[in-house]
Amino acid sequence: MKKLLFLLFACLISSMIQAQGSHLNFLGSPIDGTLEEYKEFLEKKDFRRDMSDKSYAGYFFNKFCTLNLRVNEDSKKVSSVEVYYYSKAHGHSQETLISLYNRIKQGLKNKYKKAKVLQQPGIAFFILPQGYIKCAIYEITMNFGNGTYLKVNYVDKLNTKNYTVPTLRNPENDL
Repeated sequence: MKKLLFLLFACLISSMIQAQGSHLNFLGSPIDGTLEEYKEFLEKKDFRRDMSDKSYAGYFFNKFCTLNLRVNEDSKKVSSVEVYYYSKAHGHSQETLISLYNRIKQGLKNKYKKAKVLQQPGIAFFILPQGYIKCAIYEITMNFGNGTYLKVNYVDKLNTKNYTVPTLRNPENDL
């Protein structure tokens, strides 16, 4: 009996250590590697270089979008992947982006059932041992007009310098 309890305890500790030492995934692959390595991964997923070596265009959740990569300047490793949909630039209606926001948010809830979820209207954080995913929708004004903007940001804990877990402020504290 003692051996069985010890074995169960060892398996539990091992899985906790592994979860803390792994990377957050994007499109089924860890957010890790140099910019060049991640570029190869994105090209295999049919994303094409856009305006810079950190910007790519393609389809995410069956809608055209732009991806921006953030790189840890110390380690030179990709630390986050930001998915952007903008109504004016990508040709999506406000209704399409609101629906997409709700579907992505529900998809994240279904996939990451054990995530700690923080949310307020228009924004949700899914906090995981490997990092967090932020899903947010905004109305913004740009030089070329007003529009709806949807952002899904995957932030890897291990590759992000000075990583902190996000929090949401209580709006009543602003009064």
